[in-house]
Order: sequence, then structure tokens, then C-alpha cells
Amino acid sequence: VPALAEQESEGRFDASGVSPGQVTKLLKEPLKVRNLLVRARVFRSQMVINQKNITFGRMVVGEHATKCLTLKNRSSVPLLYAVSKHASINSGYLKVPHLRRGIVRPHGSRELELGLTPGLAGKFEETLELRNVQDPTNTQVITIKARVVRPETFVLEPLGGGGAAGVGGGRLGDSAGQQQTSLDFGDLVVGEKSPTLQ
Repeated sequence: VPALAEQESEGRFDASGVSPGQVTKLLKEPLKVRNLLVRARVFRSQMVINQKNITFGRMVVGEHATKCLTLKNRSSVPLLYAVSKHASINSGYLKVPHLRRGIVRPHGSRELELGLTPGLAGKFEETLELRNVQDPTNTQVITIKARVVRPETFVLEPLGGGGAAGVGGGRLGDSAGQQQTSLDFGDLVVGEKSPTLQ
């Protein structure tokens, strides 16, 4: 029976050569309580971002600009992060080309490139959320700002007065106030200098 108990404690059981009465008696005996000591060191991943606001400054509609955002890991364990945007119209103009999810090594840093191509004139303001996957309470919110203006245009006005037209139309105004799409130099001889038109 002692040999049988030893087999049971080791996770194996062989009932050969043991009477049924001995097996029944052994199974009815209470199991010995053993204490198992468990040791562990607990770390908390900590994400630090010094830039709470990123300003792109003055931009023209359709212009593309990039800025870099630095993520720092102040802990002794790897940092798992995730980047998300709000579901607004402006969020479509803000791009995070790479590393929407990633890992920052312990006591290391990583740069995220942000791209902005605004499509509407006016004040641009959008928030970017960087979440610590292992510790949701360590979520950082970054504000992206820019002042977006329309592309500058100019007009052509002939010296003789008359109408004016924008660049897109490609027209010049004549003295009668009508729009014309070409300049006529008249008949010219090969090698002859044309008259000057204004």
C-alpha cells in the first residue's frame, strides 16, 4: 500500500498485485495538503508623450505635410500601444501611414509619423488617441491643429481697361468689356518682330 500511495502522489497508478480492499481504503484516505510557494514580480507599462498638441501651422487646401510624434516607454517591460482616430470629417485628412499598432522596447522610444492633407479651408482641429493596451488607464490624447486657407489666385487685367478674368479661365478682357481667349498679332513675315500687345 505505501508503494501504491507513492505512485498516486507521483500522478501514476498501478493496481497490479493490490487487493480491491486495499485500493478502496487508499482512495478513501484524505489527500495530504501541500503548500506551494509562488513568487512573481509585477511591472506596470508606462507610456509617456511630451507633445500634447501638434500644430501644422498655415496650410493650403490639398497641401501635404508631416510631423513626428515620439512615444516613450518608462517601464521595464515592453509597451503595447494602439492608435485610433475619431469618426469625424477631419479625421479622414489625418493619416498615420505606419505602426497603427506596435511595441516599444523597455526604456525605449519610437517615432510615429503623422500626415495631414486638408481638404477644407478653415480651422482644423482633430484628436488622436494613443492607448496603452496593457493598461487602458494610461491612454494619451493628442490634439492636432492647423489653419487651412484656400489656394491663392490672381487675375489678368489688360492695360487698356476692360474686364478681368481668373487664371482658371485663361482669358483676357478687351476694351469693350468682352472676354477673349486669344491674342492676334496679325500677319507676320518670317524673322520679323511682332508688335507688342498689352
